[in-house]
Amino acid sequence: MKQKMRRAMGAGICVMLGAMVISGCGKHAENDGKTEEGKTIVRLMSGGAGYWEEHLEPVVEAYNESQDEIKVVVDYFQYDALLSNIEVKLGSKSQDYDMLTVDAPLVAAYANRGYITPLDDYFTEEEVNQFVKSEKDSSYWDGNFMAAPMNNSTQILWYNEDLLKKAGLSCPGSDPEDRMSWEEIVDMAEKAQREADPDGTEGIMGIMFEQVDRTYQMLALPNSYGETSIGEDGYTAEGVLDSDGWKKALKFYGSLYENGTSARGVTAEEVTGYFTSGKVVFMIGATWTGANAEAAGLHYGYTPCPYFKGYEDKVATPTGSWHIGISSFSGHKDACADFLKYLTIGEGQKWNESAGNVPPTVSGVKDSMKASCII
Repeated sequence: MKQKMRRAMGAGICVMLGAMVISGCGKHAENDGKTEEGKTIVRLMSGGAGYWEEHLEPVVEAYNESQDEIKVVVDYFQYDALLSNIEVKLGSKSQDYDMLTVDAPLVAAYANRGYITPLDDYFTEEEVNQFVKSEKDSSYWDGNFMAAPMNNSTQILWYNEDLLKKAGLSCPGSDPEDRMSWEEIVDMAEKAQREADPDGTEGIMGIMFEQVDRTYQMLALPNSYGETSIGEDGYTAEGVLDSDGWKKALKFYGSLYENGTSARGVTAEEVTGYFTSGKVVFMIGATWTGANAEAAGLHYGYTPCPYFKGYEDKVATPTGSWHIGISSFSGHKDACADFLKYLTIGEGQKWNESAGNVPPTVSGVKDSMKASCII
């Protein structure tokens, strides 16, 4: 009897844990079906849990108020949980979600797996050309426009003014003409690190990448040696990832950890917190870092992403961000397309203003440049 009870309890725990994995700590806003007003619910599976809600929800609400027949509902997930849920839901051809946010490097993967549907019938060529070129280019797979950019970003080298000044070092300038080499930056970082934390007990880090394990930032290193990210066919790695430039880039990155300039065991979710708490001398991070540093009261500055000596004309800066796609298994594709256009090229793209993102369109970037000296 006890054995049967243990088996039943074990089965119940497995079911519970399975449900937790599928939910991924996301916010499930309301049940599927229709609202009390009779509107059809169109559901978006989104990243950005814990941050995007306060910026994205106001524009979603404004859109919903303008609609008579549909209501967009957003469920937010943290990054890793989002990726897991996409694989579970779309890999099983589930109709639970109609739309999904797509990390730019994954547009091709999801298109190739049949998870997202082409948007060519919904966006005209003129509308597609409203997007910044780098964002537009990353939206295509096999000649089809697969996902619409919902925001953009660019990377800057942020620094802690107090740590540099304590070491007697001058702060780098923010003008592109003031761009420094990686060799110079590493030297400055290590000097400031030694001065602030001579015995290593304060946990001061010399250089950190905000997204330490994601291609979005890391590809800039081999690109800055003049290397491409993958073969022209989108598949070939031989002759690309084993090239001299890639080897130099990986050796450089590895040396930061071998020398203790960068800290092991710090996740992408933790890096910004260490920087804003005064524990990092230099950090490669996106434009929204400024708002986080301001809120923390940090004395900070920024300078363009560095180059490698001898490759000054090859310097690469990470760009691109999140897209939004329509699930191939959605039964509300037309409604989804209308929302996509609102969020990406319409009034909805204004959510980027409060979130500290670079807008995805050329006109949006120009407006942002007028309002900010960083973007």
